Parts: sequence; C-alpha cells; structure tokens
Amino acid sequence: MKRPLVSIGLVVKDESKNIEACLKSLASNHEQPYPLEIILIDNHSSDDTLEKSKKFLAATSLNYKIQSRLENHMAEARNDVIALSEAPYIAFTDADCRVSSDWLQTLVEGLEAADGKCAAVGGHNYPPSEHRFHQAWKLLSRESFLHTGSIQAQASSDEKTSVHKVFHLSTTHVLFRRDALQDVGGFHPFFRSRGEDLDLSYRLQNKGFHLLRVPTAGVEHHLPTSWLSWFRKCWLYGFDQWPISFRHSLSVDPRRKFALVAVLATAIAIAYEPRLWLGLTFFQLALLISKAEKKLTLLENLAALAWVAATQQVYAFASVVGFVSSPLLAVRPKTLPKATPSK
Repeated sequence: MKRPLVSIGLVVKDESKNIEACLKSLASNHEQPYPLEIILIDNHSSDDTLEKSKKFLAATSLNYKIQSRLENHMAEARNDVIALSEAPYIAFTDADCRVSSDWLQTLVEGLEAADGKCAAVGGHNYPPSEHRFHQAWKLLSRESFLHTGSIQAQASSDEKTSVHKVFHLSTTHVLFRRDALQDVGGFHPFFRSRGEDLDLSYRLQNKGFHLLRVPTAGVEHHLPTSWLSWFRKCWLYGFDQWPISFRHSLSVDPRRKFALVAVLATAIAIAYEPRLWLGLTFFQLALLISKAEKKLTLLENLAALAWVAATQQVYAFASVVGFVSSPLLAVRPKTLPKATPSK
C-alpha cells in the first residue's frame, strides 16, 4: 500500500547552531515508512541559518522547499507552510528540537487511528539529559498549574499508556490534518511572534474538532540554558494568556479559566497585603517538595525546586501584567475574524 506524503514545516530564524542537527533528525524519518518533504521557511534570519539549511538539504535525497520571508512573522510563516504543502498531513517542529527516527510514524499512525473529528495529534517535549534544567523540567511537568490542558502536562496514571484528549498542542511537536487547518483558515496573522499555536488549538475545538496526545511520542527540546533567557520566554508566554483566553471566551478549557482567575485573585490579595506573598511562596514550595525526585541529592532537589518556583511566579506575574496592561480587551472581539492561509 502506498503511504501518504507528509509535509514537515520548519520555521526558522537565527538558528545557525541548531539547524543542522534538527534537519538530520528529520531526515532519519524519511521512508520510515512514510515519504516526507521538508518545507523550510526562513523567518528573516540575520545569520547563516538559510545557507546551512540549503547546503544540508541539497546533499540529501529529501524532497524540500525553501522560502525566505522579508519580515519576521510566525503565524504567516506557518501559513506559508500550509500554502506550499499538498500533502494530507502537515507536521510542525522547531529548529531547536531533535526527533527520533520513528517520530513521524508514531504521529501518523496515531492520527489515522483517530476518528474524523480529530484535527491533530502531538506528544510531549523534554530537554536533553545534560541540560542544566533537566531535573527541574521533570518536576515542572508534574505541576499542572502552568500546563493546564496542555500537551506538556504529565499524564495521570490511567492515561500514561493511552491516547487521550488535550486542549492544546504545541507546534514544537504536532501533526495536523491538512483539511482541518484549511477549515479554520490556518494560523491567525494577529500572532506575529508567539501564541499562534494556542490560538489555533482553541479555534479548532470551537469548530468541533478535538486534539489528541500520543503518549509514546516525544521530541528533545533544547531549551534556553540561562536563567535570564528562560524567564524571558516564560514572561512572554504568560503575558499572552489573558488576551488569548478573552478572544475565545474562556470556553474551550474551563481549567485554564479557573487557573487564570486564581492568579488574578491572588495578585489582588498580595497587592492589598504584600506579606501574603511569603506565605504563598512557602505553600508553593511545600507542594513541589511532595513531588521531588527521591533519587536526587538534596542540592539537586533544592535547585530544581527553586527553578520551578521562580518559573511559576514569573509566568503568573506576567499573566497579571498582561491583563492589567491591555485596556482594549473590553472592546476587542471575543472571536477573531476567519484567517486565510498565505497565497
């Protein structure tokens, strides 16, 4: 039986240090057992990412398409992938990710086994074992507060070996049905730099589709290694939570609604009585300690706890700032106009 072609979308910007390793991992999936094409969109890089990509792909037997953009725009770049693809399935990952040789097979088989209302499947992502935050990331994935409804949340004990619904699939690791993407108009161009995958996840579900997590699928994600760069990333994503949730009427995932309201209520209480922050921090650490790795040393556990606690507080504070610094939220439409893939 002839296997369907799968397009892999890779949007890159200034990824010179990561691009070759990522492309090599993607190439290991070719004809295993699905033929693939790589659609690489250079999102206005200022380094030699594009040159390295062309050189690597030209030396392989892969089918590929490369397109350069004159401006950095994440949602439109992902829509360029959709416009350039003619495959029934479109996968996305990022240049700082490494996939296994059975990555594509696992996702395609998961999507083909699902019903016709499944728009996409995905899996978790994790830092490499040598990453300085590796142990903390394992602890963070057990704390569902930041990952409410997300693919990142660790499955409960009864879900670890089963495919199950989630509310959000990250574009670090996802496979879409092309017709589902077309049905909702692709990624919305409002999102220039981030948040486009969360918005798309919500719009797909508002349209009647569902998203599935495949527990056996995962990618190695090379996260920022410095505290400053990591917290900056957390801040940016936390800042977007209220705007995205408002646009979707908080209707898709009630748990996210509860989490955001809880963050806002806590922030108001702390503003009224700052000493509450200290008590909250101790309570937070106590919860995390209960989930600590027994195999780690005391110092390793303390470092992981500090990293996770700080991550949660940066994320939460950013979501509050995103709420109070957006005076136009009250007049913005709760649903965005239909997006159209780039031509």
